[in-house]
Amino acid sequence: NGYASNGFDGIAIEGGTLNATGTLWNDAGAPYRIIATPEVGAGKGLIIRPGVTIQMSSGKELDVSGNLYAQGTTDAPIVFTDTETGIRKAAGQWGTIKFIPGSVGRMERCTVEFGGGTTAGLWVERGSDVTVTDSVIRFSKGMGLYYRTNVGAPPGRLLVERSRFADNVQGPGVNADWASLDLGENSGGAAVVALRDSVVERSGLSGARRTGVRLSGSLTVTGVVLEGNIIANNSTGVLLFDGSAAATIRCNRILNNTTGVALTGAQNGTIVESNDFGTTGLGNTTWNLQNTSSSLLFQAPRNWWGVNPASSYDLAAIRVTGSGYVAPVSASLGPQVDPAGTSAGPLSG
Repeated sequence: NGYASNGFDGIAIEGGTLNATGTLWNDAGAPYRIIATPEVGAGKGLIIRPGVTIQMSSGKELDVSGNLYAQGTTDAPIVFTDTETGIRKAAGQWGTIKFIPGSVGRMERCTVEFGGGTTAGLWVERGSDVTVTDSVIRFSKGMGLYYRTNVGAPPGRLLVERSRFADNVQGPGVNADWASLDLGENSGGAAVVALRDSVVERSGLSGARRTGVRLSGSLTVTGVVLEGNIIANNSTGVLLFDGSAAATIRCNRILNNTTGVALTGAQNGTIVESNDFGTTGLGNTTWNLQNTSSSLLFQAPRNWWGVNPASSYDLAAIRVTGSGYVAPVSASLGPQVDPAGTSAGPLSG
């Protein structure tokens, strides 16, 4: 079929509820353009084939109450973008892809760009089951990805692997806001939210750097894992704020931020271990690890603090509680000393 010589050369999606069990958007050689916000109905499905480009009109979004399967390939990724071209492209031209409680999302080799006009490029609510792999979320006006509490929603999870969050204007690149949430779904030990083997960089544009990964609000169980990521060129690489969950921050490269990891409201039990804070002179400029609480108990073993960081960690605000915890105040501890006393060296690979 040909789509040339029309007001818009492509396939228009006029909004409404997609109620088919398996609505299919194939690569037809022309983009799909969302004219009005559609919703994938509860219990229904939308399958987007490799190579499809979805152009989002100003202020519009894609709401998912059912199932979204957008699984591209290396040679034929799926692209969610705006309707502009060239220099007219700008962050925030459209809204978001929103996963509502009860929904299922599988996004693989997708690019989500120039959205975030309504908070974030990707919006995931508690109670959904969403996996994002090998994808790029960039040039959002707000956050790259927003995980939002929905009190009373059913259990759910968010898993992000091998993905990149970059140049999201108002940041953070990834934000999890728990509010006052008591999660029961973590009783089996699986992470409620996991960010692995991904890159979070350059949050904030025009010289105003923002937080890379921000966790905030009260969470009563350990259920957050940041592992194997590169978190670089942000104001704060990782911020645990306002009663945030006890998180495990492990085997990351946290480099060239103003502050690497800031604990300004984390819960006891937070673990910061085996991270690289300063390979090849790319240490964080103010703190590698900063704790502003006088009562927080956390572990920080086997980290590599770099060769010449300005300050390795804020000794004045750290308490000791048994083996493996950070030593009490001691001015003699230099910037290269691991808090547990065993500096493991930079990560390889």
